[in-house]
Amino acid sequence: MPLRVRRWPQAKLDQSDIWLSIAEDSVRAADAVLTDLDHIANLLADYPEAGPQRTELGPGIRYYPSGSYLVFYSISDHFIEIRRIMHGAREITASLFDD
Repeated sequence: MPLRVRRWPQAKLDQSDIWLSIAEDSVRAADAVLTDLDHIANLLADYPEAGPQRTELGPGIRYYPSGSYLVFYSISDHFIEIRRIMHGAREITASLFDD
């Protein structure tokens, strides 16, 4: 049975910032990126261990790529917890995951 997807507040802000940044050039492209991110979230709900662990970022943190972005998540009892969504070129450190 697939897990449910829950986006943390920071992930929601990340997603909004991504859309706004891309929409400056193309609303259609921005919408497509969000659609891709939603597909990845649904894939992770079905296959929660698809992404490798990034233990240096915090306990249980995994990631999965979506185009130029990385979806950072953790697995709880009934949920895929989408914690952050960041551009793959960004320097990713544990401080970005402080709760």
